[in-house]
Amino acid sequence: MPIILYVVINTLGLEQINLPFLTIPKLDVNRYAKITSIFSDEFFTTSIKNFTDSIRILVRQNDYLPWNNIQPFGTIYLFSTVFTIIGLVNSFKKNKWLEIKYNYIFNIWFIVSIILTFICEPNINRLNIIMIPIIYYTIIGICITIKNRKIVAIGIGILYFVSFGFFLPKYFSENCDEYGTFEGKLEEVISYVDKIEGKKIHITDKIQSNYIHVLFYTQYDTNKFVETVDYEDPKVEFKKVNSFGKYYFDDIKELNTQENNVYVIKKEEKDKFNLDNFKITEFEKYIVIE
Repeated sequence: MPIILYVVINTLGLEQINLPFLTIPKLDVNRYAKITSIFSDEFFTTSIKNFTDSIRILVRQNDYLPWNNIQPFGTIYLFSTVFTIIGLVNSFKKNKWLEIKYNYIFNIWFIVSIILTFICEPNINRLNIIMIPIIYYTIIGICITIKNRKIVAIGIGILYFVSFGFFLPKYFSENCDEYGTFEGKLEEVISYVDKIEGKKIHITDKIQSNYIHVLFYTQYDTNKFVETVDYEDPKVEFKKVNSFGKYYFDDIKELNTQENNVYVIKKEEKDKFNLDNFKITEFEKYIVIE
């Protein structure tokens, strides 16, 4: 119900709902309208494309966004698709030996999820509503495959165990900085500058989503953020934050020695500045200049 109200309010331009225990916000820009076929001039064509793209992603287990899956493993291992199909088919058939009390819940869930694939431009995270039914059908498919087949059960168990063994080191060795969307190793830096009082903290805009890292690692008070935030343009979909509180997010071109400024830059930016007479604190990937 809250999600439905959210869509209605932001689609029709109604007033925000404020309750003591819940807020349904009205956004400055309704981005939802940009990624759904409902508001498209080519509704039918866009809906069909959304559906076919969704099925392609689910079968390949890959949306070519490296932060959403790790290849060649996919979302639930590529070979699991066989079990998913077996479980899906049998869950919609009436089998006397397949007595599952709440089977209908997952079938309804799956049908609704398929309908929704027509509406939204897909990637893996936007398809997360269908993942639980898929996992459910995969488990059912495995149970059907290994029923009264001890050797097959052992083989499938080994297959998943070995796959997980290969997946684990790959998962923990992924470098999120290569994605161009996320930044790592910032927690220690933010913790350090957050303790500095009475100075302006300037953070380079070479750090992706720089202000989000500050909000996250400092657990910044929401009310203070709302009161002090300065946006470059408050009416666009993705707002660039210029500053809030003592934090400023800049394209740092020079170091101002006349004010109480602290600068956070990436190490590769170091050669752009004359750092004589500054206190330098180095971290793994970043430098704090005081």
